[in-house]
Parts: sequence; C-alpha cells; structure tokens
Amino acid sequence: MKSKSRSLCILIYVLWVPSVGASLISSSHPNHEKERVHTERFTYSYPELLEESDQSAREEKIEETQPASEEEFECPLTKELNTLTEERCYEEALALVDEELACDCNNVCLLYWKAVIHTDMGAYDKAVITLNHLLCIEPCHPEALELWAKIKKVDKHCLRGRNKTILYGLFSDVNSPDEIWTDASFQYVKKTECGSYGLQINHASRLDNEGLQYQVFAYPKFGCKYYAYLSYAHSEDSSIWPDNEYEAALFVPWCHGMEFSFGADYSEILATYLWGVKPAFKQDVGYYTWGINPIFYVPKSGKSGILFKIYVRRNFDDPDHYVGVALHAGEYPDLADLTSVGFFLLDGNGIFIHGQFPIRYGVFVKWGFGYETERFPSGFKRERINGLAGLMRRF
Repeated sequence: MKSKSRSLCILIYVLWVPSVGASLISSSHPNHEKERVHTERFTYSYPELLEESDQSAREEKIEETQPASEEEFECPLTKELNTLTEERCYEEALALVDEELACDCNNVCLLYWKAVIHTDMGAYDKAVITLNHLLCIEPCHPEALELWAKIKKVDKHCLRGRNKTILYGLFSDVNSPDEIWTDASFQYVKKTECGSYGLQINHASRLDNEGLQYQVFAYPKFGCKYYAYLSYAHSEDSSIWPDNEYEAALFVPWCHGMEFSFGADYSEILATYLWGVKPAFKQDVGYYTWGINPIFYVPKSGKSGILFKIYVRRNFDDPDHYVGVALHAGEYPDLADLTSVGFFLLDGNGIFIHGQFPIRYGVFVKWGFGYETERFPSGFKRERINGLAGLMRRF
C-alpha cells in the first residue's frame, strides 16, 4: 500500500512541478496611436498588439464590425460609459462599472462593459476573466462570444484558463484514536465549448489504513442555461474508499441569481451500498454567494440520516479568488469507517473557513481550517481540527 503512495507522490511531482515552474508568456503593446473600431454594441478602441512568433514580430488588428443601435443595448450607463471611453478615462469608467456590479455582480450588460473597458486598456487577461464569468451566466451572449473570439485572434496567450491542475491536502488532527488523518487529491480539468471534463486521483490515510481512488467527472452543458455533473470513481482499497461510486446532478439556473439542483450518488461498499440524495439551492447577491445543501443518506439496511450544509462566500473579480465559511449539522454514517455503514449514525456538526487567492497570474493558493465534532450512539465524542493547503494553476 505504501508503494502506491510513493507512486502517487512521484506522479504528482512529475505532472505538477513542471507546470507551476513554467513561465507565463505575456504580450507586449507598442506605444503608438490606437485604431478606432466598432463593436455591435458601441464604439471603442483597441491598441495594436505586437506578438512574437518564430523570433519575429508581427502585428494583427481586430477587424471592424458595424455597431448596433443604442436601443438594443439596454444599460442606463451606456451614454456615460461611451463618453468616458471615448475620452480614454478608463479608470473612471471601470470604477463606475465596479460600483454598479457591487449591487448586481451577475448583470451581463455591466460585465460586458467591464470586458470592453479592460480590452480598451490592453488588459486582455482581465477581459477574458470577465467574459468567462459572463458566459457562465449567459453562454449564448452573442456580443461576448464575438469579443472573446476577437481577443483570441490578436492575443492567444491571454486565453489561458481552459485547463486547470489542482493539488491539495486536507489534514485532520483526531482526538481518538490519536492520529493525523490525511486526504489528498490531484485533479486535471479541461474546459471546452460543450462543458468541462476532468480526471482525479484521491489518496486517504486513516485508522492505520491507506488507499487510492481513481475518478473521472464531467460538467456537460445542455442548451444555453442548463448543465449537469456526472462522476464515476473506483478503488481497490475498500477499507478506505467505496469499491465503486456513481454520482449525477442537474443544475437549473433561475432568475435573480438563483440556481436549483438535484442530484444523487450511489456507493458500493463491501457487501452493502449507500445512497446519497442531494437537492441544493444557491443564490448570487452582489459579490456574495450563499447556498444550502441537504444530503439524505439511505443505506441498504439500518436507519437513514440527513445532513444540512449552509455556506456563504465572498467572491472577487476573478472567479477563482474567494473566501467563504461553511457550516454543517445532522445525522450521517461514519464514512471514515466504511465497515460501520448501515449499523449506526453519527450526530455531528462543524465549521470550515476556506478560500483561494492568487499569487501570480493563473496560480492560486488554496487554504482552509475548521473544527467539527461527531457523537457516537455510545456517547463518545470524536473531535477533529482540520486544515487544508493546496495550489491551483490555470493554463
């Protein structure tokens, strides 16, 4: 078993270290007059971009398109922002948009304006981040897709973010048995026009056992609004992980930043099984997101349980930059000891504070800490102090 752990460490080192150490290529912008161009919404300008290829420089310009009438662009700030951008008062225009987004962070009109202003400033990487946020809300937004394609044409390097690698570890100091439990994961995610797809390797060590789990998952899109989550995981170490685990969920965006979802997972555990039914709700309010996720546990035999989770998260301009707090309470199986599933339930509750922040463009640090208690039917109380550390890289 320990040889598997050493193999996992070597695999993670080979895949992760070169990618983190690789330098990010940036484009340079010549210091000359800008070319006036038109979008389908309003007039703005792009700087000419100098991109190096095969040791020689070449210039590419964004081709012109005809503007649409202002009546089509229903935004109360349109005239004011047009004036500010024409006068090249980009910082003032950006501050005005950010002030309005603080009250409605999912306003597609304001997000599109923000992407345009960043593009006008030559900050193509920030423009792409904002466009990705917008397209998550309205995937078929025509002007956003057109702007995204134009940026891709002149500066392909700024479109990093279609791939992610994530490496993190969760460490738990347990009072009884007096051990340090660990859960570690390495994940690769590929984003496409049809959704996101990924692979994951999980490792756990607890109760004098350790084991690996291999997982594949996908977030396919359906139309312009709906998407799903599909996952399958397998492990040969049944004392730590389910033999096979299947999960599926459907997400339905609603008005006023609300989203409903319904999902379920099925775990094959030794000679038994466990269902988890997962309805959920979340809402974006300004720069904040809150949600509630109850989980109904239904074993093959024995008593069913329910666990309630509620969370609040503060989001920043980059969707991968956030800080949040999560609470949970309820009755649920002892998933740390799979041999006990179906025999009894734990009465537990806890808190976890976590977040993610950038240390350079495309590289983020994951962190978290928390405390939880679990009371057994015998009256014994297990306590855990949890800590999380990790890295995420977009490329």
